[in-house]
Amino acid sequence: MTESQPVYLVNIENGEKVYCPNCHAEMGEIIIIDGVEFLKTSSSCVAKYFTGYCSHCWSEFHWSVSDRAFARLMKRIAK
Repeated sequence: MTESQPVYLVNIENGEKVYCPNCHAEMGEIIIIDGVEFLKTSSSCVAKYFTGYCSHCWSEFHWSVSDRAFARLMKRIAK
């Protein structure tokens, strides 16, 4: 297994697919909720950050969103 560099995504449009940086297998898609980006990995899972491995080639994969932006969103939802 080769070590790969983490993948950080910026300026992503809603619905854009996210792919493994090594083998290009689809990892999920970006959704934007109230101006905050999330990685949607399945029909019932969204994440503010994701660290794991591609199930096809086992390359390391990382995606994250700002903790501060996430906290603002959680405050809005809690109201």
